[in-house]
Amino acid sequence: MGDVIYISNTPGIIYSDGTFEFRDVPPGLHSIVKFNGNAVVGVAPVQVRDRDVDGVVLQPTTILPADIFTDPPKPLDGPAGMAGDSRTFPLLSIVGRVLDEVSQEPAREGAATIAGYGTARRTIAIISDGYFEIPNLLPGSYSVTINIFGYVTETHSITVGTEDLKLDWIGHRERR
Repeated sequence: MGDVIYISNTPGIIYSDGTFEFRDVPPGLHSIVKFNGNAVVGVAPVQVRDRDVDGVVLQPTTILPADIFTDPPKPLDGPAGMAGDSRTFPLLSIVGRVLDEVSQEPAREGAATIAGYGTARRTIAIISDGYFEIPNLLPGSYSVTINIFGYVTETHSITVGTEDLKLDWIGHRERR
């Protein structure tokens, strides 16, 4: 099976030189996803207005948003179809910090696991200053589970928009 490409769950055309095209795309924030079989080859978030989007470069990711195939394109600020440049966005990150509920000291030696579409998961270490970063994300819905020894495991629903998401979580110690 060869490559296939979609914009907001609508198939596009891939040409023999590797370029691609979508027709009659409504204004809004869309996600482009290219597959080879079941493997994601590359993705790009794009804002479509009343002009073509040129120079789209697909970027690698290991996880797609949970709502990638069900969520319609997000509306743009202002009236639909308003004039202006269509453009691509860089892939986004969730940057988090976990603090102890009592001491407000950084939590140490834990993990943040992000879940998206299907069974895809990615686990990132929480470093000694309580920070973690989950890079290379498309806009959309994910769940993030924080797991730190001695603390209650918490899962949060997260929506990534068009900018990196910065979050602070308070870790709740397990009661014994």
